[in-house]
Amino acid sequence: MQRDLLHLVQNLDEDADDVFADARDDMAPLKRKGADDGMMPERRIMAKGRPKMVRKRSSAGLDEPEGDREEPADMEVLDEVSDIFREAGIDLPEPTTDEEALLAENEVYIMERRVPKSLIKQSDKEVKWEQIPEEEKQLYVEAEEKQWKEHLKYDAVRVHSPEDAALLRRKVPKERIIKARFAYRDKNVSKRREDPTVPCKAKARLCVGGHMDPDLQTGQLNTEAPTAGKPAMFTTLFLAAQLGWELAAGDVEAAFLNGVEAKRGLFFEPPKRGLPGVPEGAIIEIIKGVFGLVTSPRLWWEKLAEELLATTVEVDGERLAFQHHPMDPCMFVLRNGEGVLRGCLLTHVDDLLMAASGPVMKAVQRALSSVFPIGDWESEDFDYTGTNIKQKDGAIELSQRSYINARLEMVDVPYGADPNDLADQVTKQDNMSTIGALSWLCSQTRPDLQSGVSLAQ
Repeated sequence: MQRDLLHLVQNLDEDADDVFADARDDMAPLKRKGADDGMMPERRIMAKGRPKMVRKRSSAGLDEPEGDREEPADMEVLDEVSDIFREAGIDLPEPTTDEEALLAENEVYIMERRVPKSLIKQSDKEVKWEQIPEEEKQLYVEAEEKQWKEHLKYDAVRVHSPEDAALLRRKVPKERIIKARFAYRDKNVSKRREDPTVPCKAKARLCVGGHMDPDLQTGQLNTEAPTAGKPAMFTTLFLAAQLGWELAAGDVEAAFLNGVEAKRGLFFEPPKRGLPGVPEGAIIEIIKGVFGLVTSPRLWWEKLAEELLATTVEVDGERLAFQHHPMDPCMFVLRNGEGVLRGCLLTHVDDLLMAASGPVMKAVQRALSSVFPIGDWESEDFDYTGTNIKQKDGAIELSQRSYINARLEMVDVPYGADPNDLADQVTKQDNMSTIGALSWLCSQTRPDLQSGVSLAQ
């Protein structure tokens, strides 16, 4: 059933072979018991394909004169080796002579270890500094500088000099000084699965250890931050199609850093590699919702809702204002003084989707861009919360081709596996990951697959 569903999705793209990107299985060494220091050192293999065993012969003991050779290994040691591989589903030939026993004694067995693809995909979300290629590290250094400048630009933090920091460290409770680090990500990783020539797009995000926030234990922190639901989105798209409205999407730059102030006497130490322009020994005070704090999404939502409800525009002599829709607090309807609907705005954290007629759209975009740092508003063909939206000739088309190429994978069944045997843990985890990805696809743009995906669970 699941393979049929994936085949259906795969056929969405005329270039069927590229719909589901391959992921490389990780390989880890399996060292047999009783191995001595004279054996060939283990090595790590990166490869795709079925689980297999690789023998690497050591020169130790094989090139020595006949009289200097040690006696062949005890057969119990070889039995232990065989047991290890039989547990892994690999049968080894039994040695029949002392010479074969000696060869086995001086062999290192390395077995491919299958890794769940969900773990491999974690590199899409974050890459460690040590894993960044040398030729790309400068891009990430520049991304660090950009991120830190945003913190200063929006007054989200306050830097205390080393002299003041020394005093603060003595007076402020230790638990209120938390750690921080940079999280690195290449935003073009998924795009390179479709086109290997796509260059690196480095992003660095300064994150504090929000899990160490001492105020979490009080249970008094408000962390609720709503986002627009799917019914609100489809309602907005329906209205746009019926009323001939235009659609446009905007992204608020460094949204959390633009939230309301919430000083709680929290500080953080600079990351290990430091911060641009910050002297060693300094300490940083948290003023707004920096990344990592559990309250940051809520602080941003309060700021966004407050500003939207205070925003008014005038178009053709009409004064228009936003109101919360009772169905969804993240759906803001734009009405005139008589209550006539003139537009809709959806919010999903820092992503905005606007629907209105041309003149109203331009007026709202100017008003919002004067309040929030919004880059270019995208229209006609754009992405919004993982869905591609195309508007042309009065029709609105939704698709998730990039999501399919980046997130959906065929479930690999180990070579030679008996169809009647229970699936191993890696196969189970890959299966659950694929079904989860299909479920999200069904809820967004492919309701026709919903029944089959439900049965596959």
